[in-house]
Amino acid sequence: MEDINNADFDDDLTDEEFDDLESRARYPWLYDEEANDRKEMEAVYRARTAKRNLNKDFDKLMARGYVEANFTGPNGVNYHDMFTLEDEHLPDLAFLRYENLFLARTASGYLDAPIPSVLGKRLFGDLWRTGELVLLFADTGLGKSALAVQIASSLAGGEPIDPFEVEAEPQRVLYFDFELTDGQFAARYSDGAASDLDEPEERQPLFPLNFIRCAPREIVGIPDQFENLHDFIIHSIVDTTEFVGAKIVILDNLTWLSAATQNPVVAQRVMRTLLALKKQYDLSILVIAHTPKMRTRTPLDLNHLQGSKMLANLADNVVAMGRSSTSASLRYLKPIKLRNSQASFEENIVSVMRLGREGRMLKFTFVDHEPESRHLEGPLSNAALNEKLRRERIIRAVEMSNAGDTVREIATKLGVGVTTIIRDLEIGRVQDVSE
Repeated sequence: MEDINNADFDDDLTDEEFDDLESRARYPWLYDEEANDRKEMEAVYRARTAKRNLNKDFDKLMARGYVEANFTGPNGVNYHDMFTLEDEHLPDLAFLRYENLFLARTASGYLDAPIPSVLGKRLFGDLWRTGELVLLFADTGLGKSALAVQIASSLAGGEPIDPFEVEAEPQRVLYFDFELTDGQFAARYSDGAASDLDEPEERQPLFPLNFIRCAPREIVGIPDQFENLHDFIIHSIVDTTEFVGAKIVILDNLTWLSAATQNPVVAQRVMRTLLALKKQYDLSILVIAHTPKMRTRTPLDLNHLQGSKMLANLADNVVAMGRSSTSASLRYLKPIKLRNSQASFEENIVSVMRLGREGRMLKFTFVDHEPESRHLEGPLSNAALNEKLRRERIIRAVEMSNAGDTVREIATKLGVGVTTIIRDLEIGRVQDVSE
């Protein structure tokens, strides 16, 4: 894979040009004009594979029962040394060859032979299983980062989030947080009240020790060996993952990997990078993604996801978080794409969750499974719409203030005056605006 890593990709490439360049870098022998002769191709193939040791992928396949030891199938044939498959070998065909992507069996053989399940263990119900790359997207301010933190804590401590089952053992989880500063994270998960204990350090830890948060530090410049910030970020993610030995990675959010993921070529490159990391290090990856401002009258689908085509095509699962029109504290999760799950999700039935505080923890609690249409807005009068928007602004202002934002920062982000935010915060703190 060294050739593809050193290939010179131009950001202005079209999808077709990018695919062709990647193919030439990844599979150079397919474009070797001097190896057109069949015998010469055989000689080149044997010379190359004779020097190649068993790779990790082959070892894993052997361990999972795909192939017999010593490269042989049930009939004792060494498929690696064969150049042409003869008819006599078809009945017991089950082989894998060096430098070959595919496992080959007759179609009937797949029905008769015990094939390992492609489904991994549940991490967040059927929405995320081990070995999967999942995209979770939502509009700004709905709480997707809070859900990501809750999922990380759940997997690190082995405590499922109802109703989403966890089958994996408690383990180290890496949460790469590009959203909140250290101070904002600490403020979000603080109840803001003095502890009843004499020594604050005697308080019980809120998160399991296996939950490891990673936040970008301030740097003077990008190290010389990296051409750009993207390469430095990817290297740092890989280095941290290898050092910690974690198999579960959460990236919050996709924009930090590339600000132009709405561009199909860029989106494809980012997702293929994540897929390569997933495969090479046997990772389970959850990626948080933003969406443009969404109308809550519209059922959620892939059209709401920036760079949706490439992102969705290369992800195993895609899950959307929507805002309920019935209550400011309600959200719902809707599976948009499930590639590997055997579970049958009834169409347009969503998992409704309530976002709120439980002590120091900002968390989601399950409410019910309901039709998505129940949570979409109906027609509103101008007065009702203005009141709803005002109420949502107050809630957002209080949430951002609790997360550590200053009044001026909140005013800038919400696009209103400082005086308006001061008034909104006063209203939000004396009234119950959670409903």
